[in-house]
Amino acid sequence: MSRSTDINIHDYKVVSVAIWSTDGMNLANCSDARFDNCFFRAGDDNIAIKGLGNGKTRWRPDDDPSGSLPNANISVTRCIFWSDNNNAVVLGQETITDRYENISFSDCDVLYVRDEQPVKAAIALICLHTTDYRNIRFENFRVGPSGQLITVFFTESIFRLRGNQSLWPGRMEEIVFRNISASGSGSKLIRIEGWDKNRSINKVLLENITINGKKLDINSPYLITNEYVNDLQIKD
Repeated sequence: MSRSTDINIHDYKVVSVAIWSTDGMNLANCSDARFDNCFFRAGDDNIAIKGLGNGKTRWRPDDDPSGSLPNANISVTRCIFWSDNNNAVVLGQETITDRYENISFSDCDVLYVRDEQPVKAAIALICLHTTDYRNIRFENFRVGPSGQLITVFFTESIFRLRGNQSLWPGRMEEIVFRNISASGSGSKLIRIEGWDKNRSINKVLLENITINGKKLDINSPYLITNEYVNDLQIKD
């Protein structure tokens, strides 16, 4: 769904296990969307919220995200995810969008995520063209066997897609991960990395995160951050 508003989807189920280009559901530059009680098994991202600008299939690294419709006011509840390749849930990769704002996922189960690569996770925020992420929430998640648990980062290249982190300001802020339990095989790493001081990650809350029975704390070996992450809070 591209450049659309007032979307309501419930009881949607998809199985698309061929590897690559088989996302379970894509939203691109959409707002006021609600998903409830859905099942996804895919050989690519299960749900990907993308920015594709004016909808063209190819873009240049110097395309300006600020003139494109936002991804805003999106809620996903009571969904089940199974990823045979790539992420279960991702906000980004392609990010030619004015902003990501007021997006929430709650009461969801991730049954399986196959991959262990640093750019993939059960829950991912990946900014390819610099834009703003604000008020993003993931709450009440149960995650089974997976590679990384959470990734939040900026990049200029992913899967042969080219982006840009030099032309525009941008940040990720007010991001909440709450009541997430992860068990089973896989690294379960939580990787949060800003790009530079002008493209930073701010005000991140990790609350009641449990990995294989152990509560996450600031010294946890599961947590990886860099100097461009500000005001990171970890709570029981």
